[in-house]
Amino acid sequence: MEDTAQVPAGREPGLSGGGVADREGRGRKAPVWVVDLDGVVWLAGEPIEGAGEAVARLLARGRRVIFASNNSDPRREDYAIRLERAGIDARGVELLTAADAAALLVGKGDRVLALGGRGLSEALEAAGAEVLEPSGDLRAPAPEGIAAVVVGWDRRFDFTRMAVAQRAVRAGARLIGTNEDATHPTPYGLVPGTGAFVAAVSAAAESPPVIAGKPHDPMLQLLAIAIGAESDVEVVAGDRPVTDGVLAARLGAPFGFVVSEVAASDLRAPGSRRGPRRGEEDSSGQVPWEAAWEAGSLLELVEMVTGAA
Repeated sequence: MEDTAQVPAGREPGLSGGGVADREGRGRKAPVWVVDLDGVVWLAGEPIEGAGEAVARLLARGRRVIFASNNSDPRREDYAIRLERAGIDARGVELLTAADAAALLVGKGDRVLALGGRGLSEALEAAGAEVLEPSGDLRAPAPEGIAAVVVGWDRRFDFTRMAVAQRAVRAGARLIGTNEDATHPTPYGLVPGTGAFVAAVSAAAESPPVIAGKPHDPMLQLLAIAIGAESDVEVVAGDRPVTDGVLAARLGAPFGFVVSEVAASDLRAPGSRRGPRRGEEDSSGQVPWEAAWEAGSLLELVEMVTGAA
């Protein structure tokens, strides 16, 4: 699986084009918290108790909060609404998504076949790409001149959409996955994640994907610019060690493992894929993760780290 990315010439992936909030005058030297959303702040859009208070305490204690989500489905407007529902002032935080990261990998004018939600299309169009939907007719010829197939969390994923996508890849299009998370947490249990859809297209096309989201290079490039040279990451907070824990290790920052009820059942179930465990590499050779703190909620984690400050 490839993990290299170059920012297209002339495009600077800053939060001005990919953030809920404007960073102007925000205090660039403040310690930064990089926080996951799904499973930490909400589940399937439903707020998790205490998450809003946790963010309020971080901001009151002089921290910057950058939300980094692998969910490419919601639009920016949807994210802002969800944050407000969770009691978080969208103007006081920053946001990067796997859709933003995937948009780094396409060029202006590229014809892109997108399998995903409106958030993915929004990010690709903002990058200047011509976004096409897979045909619903299995017998229809594949669109010509497709530069990339981008696979996100696709609620309409089916055999026909997979077939059209793999044909485009076989014809020369690059295969880009917004993330490789096999599952997605919800209040009623785990459902298939983007990684399941990416794996299906990759197998059918017999072509490895480039992954854009956490913990891979495109998201790291976005985070490096958002964090800035004058700030340090105090904590990366998330509920997936293989994603957020590895991201923390790649950023050289401590990992705060938020063990939500859904995450706990996922990670502790017999035969579940927890890895890489502390100090171990996973099967793909990713950087090993190490949890500096484990907490049952974001609020508990905030108090562990900053309560005495």
